[in-house]
Amino acid sequence: MYEEKVRKFTCYYCSDCKLYAGSETKTIHGRRMKPNTKYCTGGKKVIIFRSDDPKVNVPKWCPKRRMPPVLRIYHFRSVEIELGESMLAANGISFFPYPSRYAVRYEGDSPYTAMEFAKQIKKCSLAELLPMQLLPY
Repeated sequence: MYEEKVRKFTCYYCSDCKLYAGSETKTIHGRRMKPNTKYCTGGKKVIIFRSDDPKVNVPKWCPKRRMPPVLRIYHFRSVEIELGESMLAANGISFFPYPSRYAVRYEGDSPYTAMEFAKQIKKCSLAELLPMQLLPY
């Protein structure tokens, strides 16, 4: 049976993670780059990856990491969209959740990371974990 998992974020698809693949040492963004140097342009300064940084997962110094973790709850953007989706669901038609149909209804600090939140949901209900009451769907 299929089990939902929370995937760890990686630098692979990040637009700020770059690789200098030139053959000579060159100055880029005020930092001296050797050939095959991996660097990040996400923060105020350009940060060069060190040899002890993780090769696939996001390092602890990444500016895109949120500390403390942020909890966002999304709901349908309008009543019409919600009615259309509920009619499709009632007829047994599955639909793809397009991002343009949803809006953020709540945003706040979370005591759990995404992995911990997924584990807590298996142990207790959402009503116990969340600081607000959820709407249907």
